[in-house]
Amino acid sequence: MNWIHCNKCSSIPATGKCFFWLTSCGHVFCGECVGIEKGSFVHGTTNSVSCFVCHHNVKAVQIRRGMDQSAAVLFRPPNELLQKLSQFYKIGEIIKFQAWQFASFQRLRQGKDTSQDVYYKQLLQKKDRDLEKALEENKRLTTLLESKEKEIRQLSQQQKE
Repeated sequence: MNWIHCNKCSSIPATGKCFFWLTSCGHVFCGECVGIEKGSFVHGTTNSVSCFVCHHNVKAVQIRRGMDQSAAVLFRPPNELLQKLSQFYKIGEIIKFQAWQFASFQRLRQGKDTSQDVYYKQLLQKKDRDLEKALEENKRLTTLLESKEKEIRQLSQQQKE
């Protein structure tokens, strides 16, 4: 981060010398300039203060490790940001692929369900016909059995006489 500098006095950070501040308007100030100017740059963040350069009412945050991620991203190396963006692109492609596959699967299943429904409906109709035939055969055999039992009783009766 050798490009960070105070937008008022152009000083650059020296290890442990002073803190730098980032304003919501995008300007950066060193601790010395903050100390010289009247403002409430204290305890890492501020309430609304006037920017020393553009004079807008702004909020400021101290530039340091562990600062809020929305501000910290401004100080990350571009290649690191590109890698993250590339990962998001890959995630986007993965999501698109999975959504397409899911939609394709749903369409296929819907078509198969319809053909399966037709198959099972035909199978059920065949089983109903088979059941009707079996019931008719059962009725015929029951009638035949009753007539044979009657015949046996008659023959048995004749034999006794």
